Amino acid sequence: MVLVPLVVEVWHRDSTSRDQLIGRASIQLSHLLSSERSRLRASSGEQSWRQTHQDRIPVVAAQRPGEKVAELSYVATLEDLGPVKAIEVIVSDSSQDQPAVPKQPPSHPAAPNHTVPPLGPLAPRDTLEYRTALELELWKEEQEDLFDDQ
Repeated sequence: MVLVPLVVEVWHRDSTSRDQLIGRASIQLSHLLSSERSRLRASSGEQSWRQTHQDRIPVVAAQRPGEKVAELSYVATLEDLGPVKAIEVIVSDSSQDQPAVPKQPPSHPAAPNHTVPPLGPLAPRDTLEYRTALELELWKEEQEDLFDDQ
């Protein structure tokens, strides 16, 4: 496995001249991933964990590699915010013209499925596709609200 560091660039910004790159610092995220986990209780009451790593690393000059021009002090935290609620979309290979039907997560009550028999051209809001898209949009908004609450 190749570990690619997070590269932080330090720039000088002046209103009378162009922005100038001062140097770069490489943060090894593997230090964060290998740090000790501490347990905590999430706002929902569920057991959770957090990993934190604090370090000071050199900022190396952009024009003269190896020359330290500054020092970057940082704290990185990785926190478990609980399970992500996702939906599963089931697509049937046998019917290309049928819309995908979302499978509702167990915590979301299934909406009644009212099908309209094809008796002629339907108004756009009467189509199964429209109702499915609307239901997905409402579900998405609910999930965003749940995420914001956490």
